[in-house]
Order: sequence, then structure tokens, then C-alpha cells
Amino acid sequence: MSKYPNLFELEVSKIRDEYLKKKHTNLKDQFKINTLFETILNDEDNTNKISGMKRLNLILQELNFFDKIVGIDNNPLYNRSKQQKIFHKHFIEACLHKIFKNDYLQNVSRLLEEFKFDNIKQTVGITTPRQFGKTTAVALFSAAMLLCMDSFNIAIVSTGIRAARKLCALVFKMLNQAYPGQNNPVKNFNAETLEVYNKFGGVCVLKCYPCNVNIST
Repeated sequence: MSKYPNLFELEVSKIRDEYLKKKHTNLKDQFKINTLFETILNDEDNTNKISGMKRLNLILQELNFFDKIVGIDNNPLYNRSKQQKIFHKHFIEACLHKIFKNDYLQNVSRLLEEFKFDNIKQTVGITTPRQFGKTTAVALFSAAMLLCMDSFNIAIVSTGIRAARKLCALVFKMLNQAYPGQNNPVKNFNAETLEVYNKFGGVCVLKCYPCNVNIST
């Protein structure tokens, strides 16, 4: 018997080992359970496939759609005033980083030109008299964002429990009026939380919190 190994047997053994290794790898991948970190990365990859411009156009379309909702007497329920449209323009400006996500930098110049912004700010301060439409404007914008963002949570802090619940109920009412019956996107609603199915098949959440506006010294 030769003390040297048979080259043919070595080659067959090598091919067999590679086949078993490949088969094991395929089975491992097939039944692999993703870690939380991998799941988050996959979700982000899927989210990033939706362009920021598509999200923005959907939000603008949805706000215009709310303008056309009519009541029993065929009068518009939420026909936005000129001032409310200005509010929404600046709300959108503040949210552009969230709306465009990874598309933001490549679209900055276009956004500045189209919206006539000098620069893009992420905060908005509104000071007007009462009955100026601030609450309705916030509710309309929240409803549009819940419907048109593929993954989004909104937190609104109001001056008390009553105001927080009233705002959450107003957004709920708007969605019911815009999409009645089987088209209703509301998944779950309680006093201070509203879960909505968005246009991409996911769920967005609105939470309205009460707070104490007193300043302690």
C-alpha cells in the first residue's frame, strides 16, 4: 500500500467537503432568525426605498384632500385658511429631514427653490390670537403625516389632559370623515393614543400628552 495519498481520492474528498459546507450554509441561511439589530437594518433598507419626494407629494395631496371634505350641508369642513396653509408650509419645512431621510442632502437645493426658503429650519414658533386655527392646523398636519409617512411617531404636548384628549379626538374625527367605512385607516384609538395604518402598509402612532405649563422657580 502506497504511503502517498491517492490524488483522485483527495480531489473527491475536497469536492464532497465543499458541497456539504455549502449545503449547511444554505440551510443555515434558510432558517436563520434575524437579531433585533438586523431586523432594524432591514426595516431601514425597506424604508429607504421610498423616496422623500414621494412622501412629500403624498403629504401635500392629503392636505389638499382634507380641504375638499364636506359635511351634511355640502359645506367644506376643513377648508384651510391662507394662514393655516402658511403654518403647514413651515411644519413641512421643520419635518423635511424626517420626510426625506437619506434623500435629504441630494434634494436640499431643489427644496429651497420650490418652497422659496432662505434656509431650512427644524423648529417652528407660532403666536396668534385665539380662534386663529392653530389647533385645527396641527390636527390636519398630524393626520396627513400619519397617513403618508411609512414609519413615524408623533408626540404632541398640550396644556392639560382635556386639551390633549381633545386634539387626539380631533385627528381621529378627521380620519373618520376623510375615510369612512371600510377605507378607515384607524387601527386603534383611546383617549391619548391613535394608531393609524399608513399608505405603505405600516403603522404610524400619534400620542398626545398633557403637561403643566407653570414655571417653577
